[in-house]
Amino acid sequence: MTFAEYLNKDDDDFNTISEYYTTFLTDFSTKGFIYEEQLKLKGATDKFINSASQLAYQGKEVREHVSILVDELIRSCKYYRRINNKPRILFSLFSKSLKYKSLERVHEAFENLYSKSIDIINDITTSYSYKYSGTSLELNGFYQPKNTNKDEVKRLIREAIQLIIEDDSLSDKSKTQIIEYLNKVISKLDYDYISWTTVLGHIKEAIIVLGALGSFIGGYSSLRKAEEKLEETTKLIQQNSITINYKIINETFKVSNITQLNEFSETILQIESSDKSE
Repeated sequence: MTFAEYLNKDDDDFNTISEYYTTFLTDFSTKGFIYEEQLKLKGATDKFINSASQLAYQGKEVREHVSILVDELIRSCKYYRRINNKPRILFSLFSKSLKYKSLERVHEAFENLYSKSIDIINDITTSYSYKYSGTSLELNGFYQPKNTNKDEVKRLIREAIQLIIEDDSLSDKSKTQIIEYLNKVISKLDYDYISWTTVLGHIKEAIIVLGALGSFIGGYSSLRKAEEKLEETTKLIQQNSITINYKIINETFKVSNITQLNEFSETILQIESSDKSE
């Protein structure tokens, strides 16, 4: 991944961003803190902090602290370069000592920034795992959206996008905004860890907007059809997310108090017994 691609990466993809950032810092150090890489330091760090904030709140104090550490590293690098670039004829024992101390200062500033960055990654690990683990409303395994066919959801969203493209009532600017929004939803489905709550929230928001636009225009427009495509994705996620077996039924419901479930749980038990015998 190039540096430009890193800067344009969706902030939600913290795993990729944090990996790139720590690698960037390591390379910056091993390459001798070269000026070309120093120019990228502030932008790289800002991207990392913005991404971290998507998972765990990074308050003003944290941002200011990191900014101070970056500034100190840049100042140290500039000072070291100035000392190192002095003509050799001016070098003395004092100059050599100064050069050593200036390099030591660079290493100390780098270690402070690197350590703080690792601390931030460690601090949000719990939040990161919680957000993407799919256990926030798993309900004894009854609700598991991770079972959803991601490719099918993406297909339906792309069909909705195509209908929006074909619509002749919206301005190009409005179309672009909606399409970019839906493409971001598609990109979220490519992550190793998917926040289905976030995905569903974005889809629902797009449904509301398309529904309102369709009502304003009237008739059975392409926008209405696009809204229906997105509704299909929510139904698909719902249908594939519900897992039913005897254990889950008994852990989720007070079976003895619900006649319908008594009969249903007996059927499930018979099916499971049949599967085991085969």
